[in-house]
Amino acid sequence: MTPTATFESNYIAGTILGNSTPIAYPAIPSVVFTMPRIAQVGVTPSAAAQDTDNYRTQVIPFGQQLAFEYKHALDAEMTLVFDHEAT
Repeated sequence: MTPTATFESNYIAGTILGNSTPIAYPAIPSVVFTMPRIAQVGVTPSAAAQDTDNYRTQVIPFGQQLAFEYKHALDAEMTLVFDHEAT
């Protein structure tokens, strides 16, 4: 997977240089190259909606804000999930 290649290379280099700490992966993004574009990393919006004590969501209508008009993607949007502890 491309998203982990740099992370894993840095880990291997550290191991060669003597670091014996086990690898611990961060959240790994998942991207599907489609039209419209689709991507996800971390907690899903539906899971966050079921756990409002720990998460909040925010929808960003970026098709209205950025230059997506030329592709007729005026309805393009993303949903962000925020952890209450981090915000």
